[in-house]
Amino acid sequence: MRIGIFTQPLKDNYGGILQNLALQRVLRRMGHYPVTIDYDIWRPPLLGRIRLGVQNLFRKSKLSGRRFDIERFVCAQINMTSRVSTDRQLKHCMKTNHFDVVLTGSDQVWRRAYNPRLDWSFLSFANKLPRIAYAASIGIDYWDFTEEETCRCAELLKNFIAVSVREASAVELCRKYFGRNDVKVVLDPTMLLDASDYPSINGAATDRPYVFTYILDWDYCKGRIVESLTKELGLPEYSSEYNSFGKKLEKRLSIEGWLAGISNANLVICDSFHGTAFSILNHRPFIVLCNSERGNTRMQWLLELFGLQDRMVQDVSEVDSLAPIDWDSIDTILNRERIKSINFLNTALKSV
Repeated sequence: MRIGIFTQPLKDNYGGILQNLALQRVLRRMGHYPVTIDYDIWRPPLLGRIRLGVQNLFRKSKLSGRRFDIERFVCAQINMTSRVSTDRQLKHCMKTNHFDVVLTGSDQVWRRAYNPRLDWSFLSFANKLPRIAYAASIGIDYWDFTEEETCRCAELLKNFIAVSVREASAVELCRKYFGRNDVKVVLDPTMLLDASDYPSINGAATDRPYVFTYILDWDYCKGRIVESLTKELGLPEYSSEYNSFGKKLEKRLSIEGWLAGISNANLVICDSFHGTAFSILNHRPFIVLCNSERGNTRMQWLLELFGLQDRMVQDVSEVDSLAPIDWDSIDTILNRERIKSINFLNTALKSV
């Protein structure tokens, strides 16, 4: 079947891109033809667009760095439609792509704060096509939809033949506010593949042992934890976003470089869901720093699933009591959850 996938705009988000890559690969292994709907609603004002255009003419060398790396990776690894940003364009996209089914997920497609068009995330544009939600994430464990949004999305969700979410708290939210009692919890698509399935550069990020940090939202407490741990271990910090001093890297890593940074690290410190997921996939010792701004619920559920709740810390003193991770036990849980998640997808698609 030809499957249209609706997820968050990929842009230059490591986890967002990799979860979409993983879902496409899993669907292709099942014998389907997945295509991601490439959309981005936000557009700067006219003067802003002109300014950006002029800047781009004189900054090709800079833009050819990370942005080129990301675009190259996405073009090579992910099958996408042409870009859409309006209802008219989306309607044309649906008409010309001849999808047999449309799927929403994964990532925080149902996080209200991240979606100016919630109705799109609930596949309002799918007309009479079968609809599936795979590992859709609300991201928080409380309700912030308006009454009007709740009614609209609940009505749209009635058209779904199968619904799954990425964290357990979303099951109850869907039951209470959408009236769906059949919602399942499944793995994020990134965890349906093995670490070896992902493209990566050869070799370690550096020639010596290091601590890899992926801090999306820096604050003093996080910086203090990173600084304390690197000093205690006697290892340098290799960062992919903000370092321990709150400085954001001018030249960030390619996706392959980010994957290699995690897979070869002696320790990973992150405040990211996908940083956590790839640490688990690669059997890397890791520590998760709380990130309430982006939503701790997602990471807490993932850690609870694997019995690793103590890996989320708020102070450096909590690190000393951490026991080594039993990776055999982790793999047992991972394999069990993979079977459940892939069975959900197979069953949903066979019902189309």
